[in-house]
Amino acid sequence: MAHGRTAEQALAIHEAVCSQRYKELNADVNELKESVKTLVQLVSAGKGGVRVLYMLGGVITAVLGGIWAFIQIFKEIN
Repeated sequence: MAHGRTAEQALAIHEAVCSQRYKELNADVNELKESVKTLVQLVSAGKGGVRVLYMLGGVITAVLGGIWAFIQIFKEIN
């Protein structure tokens, strides 16, 4: 065996290395899950903000359209 290790020693080292890698990967996956949750919350908040802006734009357009129509009607009367 390499470096005078027995098969059992090499397997034990390999298992220890794999175990540590698994723990690190598991921690990374958990961190990514938290990041995804945060992003989902931000996107949901953004959707609400876009809806408000869309509705506000509709109200402003309706008001300005009404004023414009009133002015046009007033011009024809006079």
